[in-house]
Amino acid sequence: EYLPGQGIEFHQDGPVYFPTAAVISLASDVVMEFRRGLEVDANRRSLVLRRGSLLLLSGDVYLYWFHGIQPELEKFTVADHCLNAPTGTQVIRERRVSLTFRRVRKTLKTKIRL
Repeated sequence: EYLPGQGIEFHQDGPVYFPTAAVISLASDVVMEFRRGLEVDANRRSLVLRRGSLLLLSGDVYLYWFHGIQPELEKFTVADHCLNAPTGTQVIRERRVSLTFRRVRKTLKTKIRL
């Protein structure tokens, strides 16, 4: 659960969950940003995640792009690098619930018996 003003730091999900992560957004729309690198001027894209939408992260996006959500209190203004909404679109920030699904690789090969 994310309340207005709470964001998600830019991150990658890492090799433990490779090759796919799935995110279902509920209760509120939000803008997720993607950066190829963490530099401020890095190649950037964004998507408006509508309530009830499903986002699948895989392939190059999963491997090479960082993703995060800015901690806006009231609304997001869509920038020109958004892939699915016109520049200047206002996305009202409300309580958002995110269901994230990842498959964790088996990391322990040794069986432990108690």
